[in-house]
Amino acid sequence: MANNDEEGALAAAEYFLDASAYALLMGDERLMKEFAAAHCTFCDTLLNEIEVDKQNGRTRTLVNFSITGETKVTDRDNAWIIEAPVTFQGAHQESDGKNISGKPQTWDGTLFLFNKNGNWSFDNLTLSNEQ
Repeated sequence: MANNDEEGALAAAEYFLDASAYALLMGDERLMKEFAAAHCTFCDTLLNEIEVDKQNGRTRTLVNFSITGETKVTDRDNAWIIEAPVTFQGAHQESDGKNISGKPQTWDGTLFLFNKNGNWSFDNLTLSNEQ
């Protein structure tokens, strides 16, 4: 993540996915928010899920977002676009104690990141075409 290059962009994307998973798992969005751009709709979706979990007494027991395949990385003047399969797996416990475990789901993902003065920020993640 230290460099403004393809490896740095991939490392920044993986860091953000880990921070997002942590936010959803722990209900603590601070790391995700520190790294996210102000208008990240993916982040807004996760923040909404965290609120729903709190309101419904749901406890996340597993959250994993990962890049799971070949990547295409494009640099457009420090605006990085990463196209790659993104897999999500999650499990939670309902307020009544019932455990729910989901199967891994993979989508075609497009991640948008920026590098400004050596600092990475995550702009958005779009998912389409569940595989």
